[in-house]
Amino acid sequence: MMTAKVSKARTLAYQVLSKVEQSGAFTNLALQQVLRGKKVEPRDKALATEIIYGTIQRRRSLDALLQPYSSRSLSALDGTARTLLRMTVYQLGFLDKVPAYAAIHEAVELCKSNRPSAAGFVNGVLRAFSRDSKPVPQRLEEAVAAAPSWADGLGILHSYPTWLVETLAKAYGEDRTVSMLAASNDRSHLSVRVNHLRTDRTTLLRQLSDELQDSVFPSQLSQDGLRLTKGLDVEAWKPYQQGLVTVQDEAAMLIAPLLQVGEHAEILDMCAAPGTKTTHIAELQEDKGWITAVDIHQHKLDLLEGASQRLGLHSIHTVAADARALPQGVSGPAYDAILLDAPCSGLGVLRHRPDIRWKRTPEDVLSLHNL
Repeated sequence: MMTAKVSKARTLAYQVLSKVEQSGAFTNLALQQVLRGKKVEPRDKALATEIIYGTIQRRRSLDALLQPYSSRSLSALDGTARTLLRMTVYQLGFLDKVPAYAAIHEAVELCKSNRPSAAGFVNGVLRAFSRDSKPVPQRLEEAVAAAPSWADGLGILHSYPTWLVETLAKAYGEDRTVSMLAASNDRSHLSVRVNHLRTDRTTLLRQLSDELQDSVFPSQLSQDGLRLTKGLDVEAWKPYQQGLVTVQDEAAMLIAPLLQVGEHAEILDMCAAPGTKTTHIAELQEDKGWITAVDIHQHKLDLLEGASQRLGLHSIHTVAADARALPQGVSGPAYDAILLDAPCSGLGVLRHRPDIRWKRTPEDVLSLHNL
């Protein structure tokens, strides 16, 4: 429920975080859904996005910081109260230039509008947190020191589930695990792949220099990539709408060139959707090959087909099927190359998708391994 006493940014943040908390929605999809059809100033969208992703990323740290000021376990609280407490303490503890009185006041007002019976409790916890004179980093260190194990402490400090810390430490050693966990909490950036069938990186970089000034750089990993350090609404961005770029992680841009296929080669992409690698293959082939793009989910293939149209590609042919039982005609011919980007845990993209750390379990990893 909207209230005139609460800023647009915090209202949006609360709405998205509530969807994630209550229905397990993916953060990026929940944000898109809440923003759809709304006119939001860039400044409000930027603050809302920071609160949303920061609150989810730092969830375990926030709970450890909050618990000493709550008479009840955080896990037992009403979802509205827990969401408001977390997002407010994230602002107080991890953001600069956020007035404490404004953050607390608006949290209480949001609680009055959505769960009136919890407003007094939320107000009391937040004011007790704010009155504590100890710096937040010191409070977090105290929570780490009180943890029952090294993995628990590291999980509290960097905000990860203990099982993931233990798994990484077993695979990579403690020192490297610490570095990996810290790095995955660094601020993410947007990267795009240039569609060289419509432009080239040098030309596009020159065109973007006025708009993005010193916030766009050539990728150091891929000759097709650009790295953007300034946030923007990609779907409303002209280079995206004109099919000049595709949003893609820089590391993912390294996959399609490994196929080393000629222009007229026949390619099978077995788990293709949403198609960022598929469209890259087509671009590398100058759109002169034949790419059979298979995925088990038709709605995801719809996204691939939409991307092909936007990019002006005609060599991609989609098939809705399970890659373990390909239909006749797909499994029959000989292909020059096959790409299998198999379903995975997503733990390699925690910087971009912080909610994955809370959604995955050891059982998920095992089932994906078996698949």
